[in-house]
Amino acid sequence: MPTPAQPEAESKAPAAANRRKRGWRRLWWLGAAGGLILAALGGTGAWLLGTQSGLDRALAFAHSKLDGAVQLEGARGRLLGPLQVDRLRYHSADLQVAVEDVELQWRPASLFSRDVSIARLSAARVDVAQRPGNEEAAPAQAPDSLELPFSLRVDELAVGEFVLRTLPGDTGETSASAVLYSFKELNAALDSNGRRHRIAALTLSLPQGRVALSASVDGQQPFALDLQGGFAGSVEGHALQLAVQAGNSVMEPEIQLDGDSDGIVARIEARLETFAQAPLRALKLHASEIDPAAFVATAPSAAFVVDAALAAPAAGEGLL
Repeated sequence: MPTPAQPEAESKAPAAANRRKRGWRRLWWLGAAGGLILAALGGTGAWLLGTQSGLDRALAFAHSKLDGAVQLEGARGRLLGPLQVDRLRYHSADLQVAVEDVELQWRPASLFSRDVSIARLSAARVDVAQRPGNEEAAPAQAPDSLELPFSLRVDELAVGEFVLRTLPGDTGETSASAVLYSFKELNAALDSNGRRHRIAALTLSLPQGRVALSASVDGQQPFALDLQGGFAGSVEGHALQLAVQAGNSVMEPEIQLDGDSDGIVARIEARLETFAQAPLRALKLHASEIDPAAFVATAPSAAFVVDAALAAPAAGEGLL
């Protein structure tokens, strides 16, 4: 025969089951709502990063936040890449930058491993115009570090033409003056693990000839340096070939320059303290087969040899 407590226990069991069902239903609805929110966010992110319309919206937002200082014309592609821009402009009171025919191909998935990986970054032309400062520039200071918080790889960096100009001193003037410096046909490959930075190969054309170099720099002081390079061209009608080596460190580089021009062979060795007030600490020069007649038609023919060595005093003053 059932005890009086049994009916009460039996009546509580369905109520507890109902409460559990309601709890599961609430969890299901919460999970479904969260899934819908995540799906919406994911869809928005995919649209923003992976479509032309998303690119247009992102660029419009950036344009509004930068007060129109940056302008892009003819942007095509996706933020995830590939991306092409017909013309990019930056304008401020003292600086104007115009970049034409920009192309970017990169690997965004590498960001998950703190790696910026770019297959190709190129521009047909880069034009920079800068207004000179009115105040004397402060002496350069050695950086504490050159390390990056991420690794970097650029398989191909290409610039068809680079031009550097100056703007007039009057801030009301916006037209740039004559060219100060220019080069063409720059091609390079770069990589860095965050600390060790390397230019695997860089070539470019100056008005006088062709330059090629490779280099590596350590990101921690004193910034160990290893650079090899060369130049082949013509200066003021005289053929010139140069080979350069630089080692030791960025803080105290040791440089060797070998040159050959119209039969004159020369070697220059220099030691510097880059951030010192007088950076040149030592200089050696050896030159042979110097014929005055090669420079002045009426001068007598000869074959001079020059040897010179200069060293800064121990007190710390530099040569220059």
